[in-house]
Amino acid sequence: MPPKKVSTEKPKNATKIIRTLYLYMVTGISIVMILISATMGVNLILKEYVFKVLDYEQVEGPWECQDDQLFMIYDEKGNQISKTPSLTEDQKKLKKDECMKKAEERINKRHKNDINRDLAQMMSMFLVAVPFYLYHWGVIKKDHSKE
Repeated sequence: MPPKKVSTEKPKNATKIIRTLYLYMVTGISIVMILISATMGVNLILKEYVFKVLDYEQVEGPWECQDDQLFMIYDEKGNQISKTPSLTEDQKKLKKDECMKKAEERINKRHKNDINRDLAQMMSMFLVAVPFYLYHWGVIKKDHSKE
């Protein structure tokens, strides 16, 4: 009987397969996160600086400064009653202008806050994903160079 050949090739064990799957999965997820954050950044730039997309209140105007909100109330039958019958038209215009000024400040502040929130979300996703990608891809490249 001839002697059995001993294989010098290392068998792939389950740990190596799981490790490889993990490395590729984390790298793939990191790439997806980078793509999402880059898309969010492009979207933000296009909305804010190219197309100048306005918020709903910037298009419609502040609801609280409409005449029926400022100067009218409704009775139980639904009839309009003046809240301020003693105000002159000039006083009403002054009050409405003051309301519009405050509302525009609030709307602009909210718009800027929304942009900053979106920018922070996009940047945090990018800043988390890039190091994960670089580290795991480096490990994959190192493993392949050993083979």
